[in-house]
Amino acid sequence: MSENYIYSRPYGEAAFKLAVEDNNVESWSTKLDSLSTIVSDSQTIAVLSDPKIDNEMALKFLSNFLDDTDNKNFLSFMSLLIETKRIIYMQEISEIFESLKFKHNNVRVVEVESAHEVSSDQLDSLISLL
Repeated sequence: MSENYIYSRPYGEAAFKLAVEDNNVESWSTKLDSLSTIVSDSQTIAVLSDPKIDNEMALKFLSNFLDDTDNKNFLSFMSLLIETKRIIYMQEISEIFESLKFKHNNVRVVEVESAHEVSSDQLDSLISLL
């Protein structure tokens, strides 16, 4: 596990807990994924790293990329990430959140590789194992 995941885990878990409490997991998931994409851009990192940009300006800047900014808990979470300089771990936070969402919804992601086409009986057998 990389250090980024070690730093990101508490934030990913906190985000998931807040999303469940808000009964808004899918919305949080979408926003975190969007932020992950936005923050991975080198130009965005340059803006966020600029010492002339204070935390409030950074929050407004990132909020402009989101469709819905009415959720106060989400905005507070974003503000915390900006203040603690953890916004750069957005990709890892989003991935941890998604993992927790899958676990919560009892979803398993599997990848099957086969040299031959999988028959419907074999597929049914694999599904029953899950």
